[in-house]
Amino acid sequence: MRRVDGNRSSEHLDLVPLDHIDHPFPCRVCLRRLSYPGRSRALRSGQNFRKGSGQNFWNRQGCRVKHRAKFNWIKMYDKGSVLPVETVINQPEEFRVRRRVRRNGKWTNLWGPMRKGIAFLFRYQEVSAQSNARYLDALACVDDPTPAIRELDAITRAATIPNGRTARPFNPLSLEDRTLFAVLLAGEYALHGFTNRDLRAKLGRTPFPLAREPEKQSGQVTRLLRRLHAHQLGAKVPRSRRWRVSLGGRRVMSSAINLRELAFPRLFAQAA
Repeated sequence: MRRVDGNRSSEHLDLVPLDHIDHPFPCRVCLRRLSYPGRSRALRSGQNFRKGSGQNFWNRQGCRVKHRAKFNWIKMYDKGSVLPVETVINQPEEFRVRRRVRRNGKWTNLWGPMRKGIAFLFRYQEVSAQSNARYLDALACVDDPTPAIRELDAITRAATIPNGRTARPFNPLSLEDRTLFAVLLAGEYALHGFTNRDLRAKLGRTPFPLAREPEKQSGQVTRLLRRLHAHQLGAKVPRSRRWRVSLGGRRVMSSAINLRELAFPRLFAQAA
């Protein structure tokens, strides 16, 4: 079973497997979902299965995730603009098939080990399709971090302004930028925007390093607004002196505050 996205180029698809590779490996998901589908629950979670199972990651001309159960495996890899998920059955005795057998002189239908042979190709197809479907269902719960990482990379790199000069990047973990983001996200600014004077007055009551001389603060905040505009975090209201935080800027700045105040302390404590 293969899942094809015709709107993605091979360059865009290069990011897809990497985002999902992080799910089965560091997160240590349960064997029941992401190791080999199609086995009984007791065997999947027992020691016998763990001794014969494994995961393999290979990266040379692309990326591949492979989950092995004895001599059978399921794998996912990038191939041009296609993201194939394939099930390989080399040991069919691990699966069962319902077939007609003769017992005590009578013909009956029983579930027994699947054998090699073209007579059981239909069962190979059923087992493989069900395996791939369960694997893709398990990966469907993984959030794609690509858009968030793209936005994070954009604000942490220098941006070019219309006059050809560059604007300094932001540091989402710094106290200075965290203070600035918190001020810009103030609820009263969502009503009618803010001016240079409004921003100076509010930053003056915070640890933000404003210039001591009042005559220099206006130019400093003007350069700060141009920097926000260069990174598409804010925009000027037409035919006025007011500014507003853009929708994308609101998402980025609120996420940066949560990263510093919530996510980083939690991850720091877990790594201890």
